Amino acid sequence: MNGTPLQLTLSALAGVASGFINTLSGGGSYLVLPMLLALGLPAQVANATNRVGVLVSGIVGFSTLQSKVALPRSLLLRLSVPMVLGGIVGAFTAVQLDPHAFDIVIGALLLGMLGLVLWKPERFLKPVGDVPHSLRPRTFFFMLLIGFHGGFIQAGVGLFLLAALVLDVGLDLLRANTAKILLVLLVTAPALLIFGHASQVDWKIGALLAVGQSIGAFAAARFATKKQGIDSFIRKVLIVVLPATTIKLWFFS
Repeated sequence: MNGTPLQLTLSALAGVASGFINTLSGGGSYLVLPMLLALGLPAQVANATNRVGVLVSGIVGFSTLQSKVALPRSLLLRLSVPMVLGGIVGAFTAVQLDPHAFDIVIGALLLGMLGLVLWKPERFLKPVGDVPHSLRPRTFFFMLLIGFHGGFIQAGVGLFLLAALVLDVGLDLLRANTAKILLVLLVTAPALLIFGHASQVDWKIGALLAVGQSIGAFAAARFATKKQGIDSFIRKVLIVVLPATTIKLWFFS
């Protein structure tokens, strides 16, 4: 896929911005997907190619954060099972179907999440207690659905996962954010293999995105570990990203 120097530069810049947003909250793919479509990629190829940058930037973001943030690793291992299973099913489904079918539903769910962020800010600013030692059936179901969404569309999956890790699992925002990056990585890797096997990935554009998103992810991860009151800052990012993402889904898809 060939693009003009301006288009390629804008793609790289969108990658930097999306890598930063994805690392702090989620929804950065909504910056990348329109740019890929503007470059002339079909919707399914754009959806698949975006995973290259998400995968590489996720590795960069998690490697920067994981040594500074204590994570419940045994719990994350259990959470990863339904996430990965759902992601594989979602990716196989996306190879066959048009991903825009979920736009209205996803937008409504994001608005519902915005309501929680605004109505009960303490749930996002304070941990609810000790994290559970066993995986509850509802949590398994949530992770399965979020994994399916990640495999199918990718865009917005970090927002749903962040909400589930805070509101259902009980992690504080910084730990939830770091755990989110790891779980998205685990979903993205097999999905990218599936899309690559189906010849739906533009690897040249994907490599360009990977560079930009990695720069953004590294900057965001360094910012998150150094800034005091990062939970409050991430909540403010969510208040901006959630309605912006919904508007994009409902009116500009």
